[in-house]
Amino acid sequence: MWPGLSVADNISDNMVVLVRVDYSETDRIVTALTRDHGKLAFIAKGVRAAKSKLAAGIELFAENKIVIKSSNTDLFILTSARMENYYGEIAKDTEATGYIYQMLKLINKNTPDGQGSEYYPLLINLFAAIKAGQIPLTLIKIWFELKLLQTQGSSPNLTSDNTGAKLSGSANFEFDYEKHCFYAKPTGDFTQKHIKLLRQMAAYKKPTAVLGDLSGVDEQARQLTHVLVEKHFG
Repeated sequence: MWPGLSVADNISDNMVVLVRVDYSETDRIVTALTRDHGKLAFIAKGVRAAKSKLAAGIELFAENKIVIKSSNTDLFILTSARMENYYGEIAKDTEATGYIYQMLKLINKNTPDGQGSEYYPLLINLFAAIKAGQIPLTLIKIWFELKLLQTQGSSPNLTSDNTGAKLSGSANFEFDYEKHCFYAKPTGDFTQKHIKLLRQMAAYKKPTAVLGDLSGVDEQARQLTHVLVEKHFG
């Protein structure tokens, strides 16, 4: 039972499923990221049964409304669930599906119980952008991972190099993974165009802002993907 909650207490919240695990013949244990209460886990009893009324409310790639009650264990008990928004089109794209699974796993791994609600709107925007199908997935990845790092307080330094000097000129750059910044190097893989792209993407509140503003930059984005979350979180 969580601190401050009695066995009789209920929580009503919107959530995104991070991971589901089958438990017994008809139950599932669900770890979810909720909008207002952060990460929590609950047991969905009977949800695997053919006529379960709860099953549709714990779908992956969806925003679901749930009511859970506290128990004498670390797990809440699901009492009500309904789907609010479904982004099932994501499953039609194997690359997008794999990426979302990777990000859900990463957030689950790095988020303690009761924390992480700041990631919730990021996931909803990620789902919506992929569902819309109007923006290259690589650009969506750049936006999402920049925002993920911002919430961690680990955004790449896009104004100065590893000595504190201002990033300027037409020199090529390399990325310092320890100091999380770029530095000038004649044979570096990155240019001012890459840094400008990161600055622009970091400023967007939603990835859909890319439309009509960043045409022809997908290849630049592909070259940047390894400087963000993958290296930061290992």
